[in-house]
Amino acid sequence: MGKKKIWTVVMTVFLICLFVTGCGKKEETTPVVDWKELHTEVVVKDGVPEPEKTVQQLKISEDGRYTFHLNCKTDKEGMLMGCVLYDDKGESLFCCAGEEMEVVSEGIKLRTGTYAVEFRYLTNQIDWVDFFRGREGVVGADSYEFQENGRWNIDLEYGLEAGGTRSVYYYLGMIFGFIFAFLLLAFLRWLAGKMGGRVDWCGRKDSYDERQQLARGKAYKYAFFTLIFYMTVVSLISEFSRISWFMSFCGIWIGVCLSIMVFVVICILEDAYMSLYENAKGVIMLFSIIAIMNLAAVVRIIVERCPILENGAISLDYMNLVVGVMICVILAVFCGKVIYNKRHLDEEEEE
Repeated sequence: MGKKKIWTVVMTVFLICLFVTGCGKKEETTPVVDWKELHTEVVVKDGVPEPEKTVQQLKISEDGRYTFHLNCKTDKEGMLMGCVLYDDKGESLFCCAGEEMEVVSEGIKLRTGTYAVEFRYLTNQIDWVDFFRGREGVVGADSYEFQENGRWNIDLEYGLEAGGTRSVYYYLGMIFGFIFAFLLLAFLRWLAGKMGGRVDWCGRKDSYDERQQLARGKAYKYAFFTLIFYMTVVSLISEFSRISWFMSFCGIWIGVCLSIMVFVVICILEDAYMSLYENAKGVIMLFSIIAIMNLAAVVRIIVERCPILENGAISLDYMNLVVGVMICVILAVFCGKVIYNKRHLDEEEEE
């Protein structure tokens, strides 16, 4: 069987599997444990709401992992609402705030018992900041226009739901996502070869000379310390300032991308990035295509107006932007180094 037939069979099987996984339900959850609806009329006079807060209770009958769901709708702007889930000791388990919200928390381990849900009606900047003091979340509503007087009708749907179990389709989707990424890189390598570029990923022993190996060892060291420094800084920020923007998968991925960028940039500057089986044309082509693909995915973020922060941390939607920026920086340094080396070589030939 020829290479073209093999590629056709592989891609056909992949597309069929992708279609099957796409038809499946991504996440399965057990029935709702406790779900309630609440309509509240809040009257604000001279900046003071009446009532100032509403406290409700939710019950669970079995230990386990649960998610807290909240759907909040209001008839007009000018007031924000904060929501806190407390345990029986009065400790905050989850909090959020906003005007109109559809919020689902991450999984929370809960014991059998009764939990309090407090809804606070925030009518000024001081109340907003005070609500988040000592809690993890986003502090600041400087651009929001609070109204000192008015009447608001707020409709709430909220409850606890047993933590979902991932379906087989979810895991199949992840597996085929990795397979697709591998096939895509293989295809890009083949395409670069057809256009005169050479990209080596076999990791042969003689790919780098002794000087390059020493330079790459130094680059590995600086990349490692970069990742350690990043993780230390974001952990300290989260611990002492209660700002957990970077304590998410995307936030950690930023640190990984920074360390990768440090490694690659040092290797490029030391002429130790390209192996003896590669050329600049192939590397530039590969990096350019990857950058374009990642930045093209950012269009969806712009069109759908995806929020940067989700549950107080950087949203997973911004991973493509992080990778795209990293590749663009690497590509810029690589192209600059290629131009510099060419000019330096030309000057030596003229002498």
